[in-house]
Amino acid sequence: MKQFLLLLGILSLLSLGSADTIAFNCNSNQVGGAKCKNWGTTFTWDRPSNRTSEQRTRGAGCGRPNRCSRPPYGSGYQCDEYPFKSVRESDRGNQVNRCVAARQNNAQGQALRNFYYSRGEFRNRGCHNQPPCRLSVAFSNASRLGYCQSRPNCRNDGNEYTRSGPARRDEVQESEFFRLASGTVLFAPGGARIGDVVYHVSFRNETLLEERDVVDGENDDDDDAVVENMQVDEDPIVAVVEGWMDENEGF
Repeated sequence: MKQFLLLLGILSLLSLGSADTIAFNCNSNQVGGAKCKNWGTTFTWDRPSNRTSEQRTRGAGCGRPNRCSRPPYGSGYQCDEYPFKSVRESDRGNQVNRCVAARQNNAQGQALRNFYYSRGEFRNRGCHNQPPCRLSVAFSNASRLGYCQSRPNCRNDGNEYTRSGPARRDEVQESEFFRLASGTVLFAPGGARIGDVVYHVSFRNETLLEERDVVDGENDDDDDAVVENMQVDEDPIVAVVEGWMDENEGF
């Protein structure tokens, strides 16, 4: 049985045995890279050094300063890259980046860090600070977005870039959708099964997400307030569905 972790509105982490899967809000950079740049959805956390992380960040076009520090973005926004700088596959270069709200990016980073180092409510889950650790991604909360459909419209919405400029997208094959007991629909390109468990992640104090910039896997030295800020609840997969139109149907 697979085990999934869902960060409400942002991402889910799914423990798959051979690989753990993270399901992100489809209104983010990850789906553009996974579905429309053929980056795929399975990666390897390798606990990179600070130097390696910086190289990967620059390769994604997110070195400082970057386009997200200028209008129409600027204060309150961060440069989000896919694949993450915490995974080995980003060494290939040509990652995609997107300007996202700092709170969203920090929440994603904190969940990944807790998962990598099995801290807080991930004490018995995740990578246990033992690289290499494989993980996959899936998506949720995106019924209104064209490029988050089973067969997506991969036209760039103007906020999908590589280091060299606006990203060019390619059409990809269809993916599967699943409904959780809560009614949430999960878009899982890597697959899932009825009975797999999703862990909903929320934050006790969202102010911490605004006050601190969180890096997605460089080290494990966050203080206790940050580590314990996350709460996890279970939500199993109950059905295979046709797409986003089935969200909350019958609930």
